[in-house]
Amino acid sequence: TGLRSHDAVIGDTYTVNSSTIVDVRAFFVRIFQNEAPDSTGIDLSRYGAPWGTIQSQLTGSPITGGGSFPALTFNSTTGFGATAISATNGVGSQLYWMQNMLGTSGTVVKTIGKHQINMGANIKRTQWISEADSGPPGLTFTPTYTALSSNTGSGNPLASMLLGVPISTNATNIADSGAYYWSYGLFVEDTYQVNRKLTATLGLRWDQPGVYSESKNNDIVFLPNHTASAGGVTTYTNPATGATQTLMGLVTPVASSAWPSQREDN
Repeated sequence: TGLRSHDAVIGDTYTVNSSTIVDVRAFFVRIFQNEAPDSTGIDLSRYGAPWGTIQSQLTGSPITGGGSFPALTFNSTTGFGATAISATNGVGSQLYWMQNMLGTSGTVVKTIGKHQINMGANIKRTQWISEADSGPPGLTFTPTYTALSSNTGSGNPLASMLLGVPISTNATNIADSGAYYWSYGLFVEDTYQVNRKLTATLGLRWDQPGVYSESKNNDIVFLPNHTASAGGVTTYTNPATGATQTLMGLVTPVASSAWPSQREDN
């Protein structure tokens, strides 16, 4: 968990002649923000072979939520004051964000008599990336699988947990997403030496700040009739019954903008 960055700058100042100087620079900055759960790299199959099938259906890697302790729920408990007991696994917030900024700028300084004219331009590309991750798997246990056939309420949800047979499972897969924007700037400035004690400066600058656009067709839009394909996962298999379910309601990213010149990077 933390925030770290890397940056690099390269530049060159070249004297063309006694009245003209050219300065060119390029830079790159990468900022990475990471907030990972403490329970990472957990092999769920150690809780029972059927549990291992859940882990293979998570898009997150072992360090991005795919290997976290499960959250457990016990329904129809007997011998306790509460009829249901649930507990989270303490994962909390997960962040796997990255920002890349790269750009270049150039300036020309020209001296003409009492005038020093500066003119230049800059261009910058800012990219935002969110890596795929998974929420902790949720496992719900009831007495069903450990009850007598003649008495469905005679089982114990804790015994069902020890056998590795939840009545239901759930997990949250969060697809990776990305966006970017370009920004531009142009300027010109004139510094005039009125006399030995007075200078006058007049300048003009234009900036195009840009707007976010989707990267690789992957930002946020809700398509309720599409099959989910987050990380290539389109179905989930119940480890206890073997039944499969197709996920509906694909969540994939898209960016919106008021500018008709919105870009897409495929």
